[in-house]
Amino acid sequence: MKLFKVGFSGFLSLLIFAVFAFSASANPVSDETTTTKNVDGNQYFQDPITGKTITTVYKTTPDGGLEKVDFEEFVKIRQQDQEIKDKISKSQDELTPLSRYIIPTGVLVTIKYTKQIDSEVTGSAYRVSNPYNCPSNAPSPCTSNATYSATETESFSANVANGDILKQIKLQCSYTWSSSATVSNTYTLTITPGKTGYLMFIPHKIYTQGKQDTYADAALVKSETVWGYTPKTLTGSGILDGYVYGVIE
Repeated sequence: MKLFKVGFSGFLSLLIFAVFAFSASANPVSDETTTTKNVDGNQYFQDPITGKTITTVYKTTPDGGLEKVDFEEFVKIRQQDQEIKDKISKSQDELTPLSRYIIPTGVLVTIKYTKQIDSEVTGSAYRVSNPYNCPSNAPSPCTSNATYSATETESFSANVANGDILKQIKLQCSYTWSSSATVSNTYTLTITPGKTGYLMFIPHKIYTQGKQDTYADAALVKSETVWGYTPKTLTGSGILDGYVYGVIE
């Protein structure tokens, strides 16, 4: 009986270990793309794209304020956005000019635009504030009310034929078109001693793309991709939409 009791105890220990090991493998610890860092009681994150240490991410609200964004949501949005950009890049490469036909004088030339797609995308992140330094001998993290401002303008591919096609690109877009949009605000940036911090902004944009077909005496002689970007604005205020966060280096 004594041997059986010892054996059963060992078996039970192994069973508990196995269950714990399975549970750990089924629920792995978050990797670097979603790691949070707590330094001096302040929470930071690991940017999955740049690898830099960043602070809490906020998005602009219609009244010009800031609303905190869950970091997991932010990572997911950026990953999905990259997939959209890859599809856009592929679609741009699929449509090439039909020919290098030179249209002679005296021929009736007609150019038409037909929208194919439009989608919300994010632009590239860029710095929108001066750097703020926290001395290495500071007794605690430095806090700075950093102000920032960002402006985005419309843009088009270089091969857009004329002003009429520009108008059609804007009119056929499913979203509100804005020639420019601006946002400005204040972000409370917390910087650990011995580090430098600054603000980054990621603008939201609308991308639209279509075919520009050129006809000579009703015969199609060229078909090519043209596109445009407009800043995405918040309904009711016209403020530029986007994300803001701090980078700590």
